[in-house]
Amino acid sequence: MGVLTSIFGSTIRVKVIEYFLENPNSMIYLTELARALGVSHSSISRVIQPLIDMNIISEFQLANRLRFFKLNMNSDIAKFLLNFYKTLNKKE
Repeated sequence: MGVLTSIFGSTIRVKVIEYFLENPNSMIYLTELARALGVSHSSISRVIQPLIDMNIISEFQLANRLRFFKLNMNSDIAKFLLNFYKTLNKKE
């Protein structure tokens, strides 16, 4: 269990955010993210869009329908969350 999950609970949104904070430079596609987190594809689809709307996650579309996602390092919110996450992990 990650530090954010232990604080905020085991919601899919928290798991998704924590995944990206643990892998800030990685791009991942929807199905791979669902598999990595052990949740359904539709669950990831539901929670990823608000994170894109908040500019925390960037979306890249390759080919016809293949959507990739990455932590948006141009976002002040994403930078704050990453620093917060790193600080919390130092406290453990």
